[in-house]
This record gives sequence, C-alpha cells and structure tokens, in this order.
Amino acid sequence: KRQDLLLLREGERQPPDWLTDALERVRRSDRIGGVSGLARLCHRTREHVARACRQHLGRSPTQVLDGMRMARAADVIASTELSLAEAADRCGLNSRAHFYRRFRAAHGVTPAEWRRRSRALLGH
Repeated sequence: KRQDLLLLREGERQPPDWLTDALERVRRSDRIGGVSGLARLCHRTREHVARACRQHLGRSPTQVLDGMRMARAADVIASTELSLAEAADRCGLNSRAHFYRRFRAAHGVTPAEWRRRSRALLGH
C-alpha cells in the first residue's frame, strides 16, 4: 500500500514511517494543503520535512504535494460531476488559471480534455 502512495525512483530509499503516514493522511483528506500542513501532520519542522522529502523521494515537499494534487485532480475530474472550479478547490488550488496550467503540465491536456477523454473511454 505504501509503495502505491510513493512511487520511488531508482536509488531512492523508503521514507521514514512518519513521512509516509502523513502523506497517506494527506492523500485520504478532503483537501490537500501546503507544506506547513504537512509539517504539522509529521510533527516536524518544515525544514526537517523538506530534507526528508529530498533525501528519500528526490523531490521537494511542494513537488510531492503538487504531484498528489494533480493525481487527485485527474481522479476527481474523471469520476465526478464536479465543475472544474470545484475540482480545483478540492485539490487545494483556488486559482482556476493556475490549476489549468499545473494540470496541463502534469497530464499533457487541459482538465476539460481529460474529462472528455475519460468519459469517452467509459462510454459516457
């Protein structure tokens, strides 16, 4: 289960349980917050969390959380009838323009195109 949450790149070590547990709680939460919220969940400083993310995941905490946001966004857009603005808000991105840019960078298509393609695959 933890391997599903954090896809490790070659050469990366399994992160400590406190980080994995906190990221799992973030994944299950209604909204994905920022690095300060992650640090609070970890009961560590932002700097400690940043070092652990870079050392064990090869990414900054912001990059880790952004990846989780974009994965959540893709799932929400494909599996719900929420508006794209509501989907963005659920993923912790209040600016629709910022959400569109981040989504396109992560998935190669706009959120609207992602929804169209997902529905076409599901026959909706």
